[in-house]
Amino acid sequence: MQHKTFEAWIFDDDELDKQDDKALRQHLQECDQCYERRTALKKTWPKVETFLITAPQMAPAPGFVNRWQERLESQRKQRERKQTLTLLAVSTGGASLAFALFTVALLLHFQLFPKNFLGAIAQITDWFLYLNVAGDIFVSLARTLPSAIPFPLWMGFFALTGAAGILWLKSFRKLQGIFAPAQGFVHWA
Repeated sequence: MQHKTFEAWIFDDDELDKQDDKALRQHLQECDQCYERRTALKKTWPKVETFLITAPQMAPAPGFVNRWQERLESQRKQRERKQTLTLLAVSTGGASLAFALFTVALLLHFQLFPKNFLGAIAQITDWFLYLNVAGDIFVSLARTLPSAIPFPLWMGFFALTGAAGILWLKSFRKLQGIFAPAQGFVHWA
């Protein structure tokens, strides 16, 4: 026989339908173990119920709320630290992969894979010369550009750049507020 169903019915407070009640009564007549449990339960349950109702309500230990809030804050900081490290690792890995793929694509596009060692040295030397020339061009532009562009245009450029930076910071703070964990208990306490 399966006792689990009948044990659940014995401990159930709800009224059973007629078919289940009949099955339970028949099982109790056949099974001494379940009958003894039901009898013991009927004797002791009123005492237990009275004890549960009349038991004094326990107060939390002094400082419970503060300790709980500190633990909650600590868990939130750990979760944020873990999310930050995960984001940093994913970003770094993605950037490294993108740089590696870009380098391979660049080398394949310009057919820069050297056929011999001296060719590799010649290519590296050419790259440094190109970088040197590009640096010289950049320096000369940096020296002549400020005097070629009127002062009000520079001020407009810096104002737009500052406004864009402030807008970026505001949106970043807004997103941070959206994804931050709820702190309902702090406001409740």
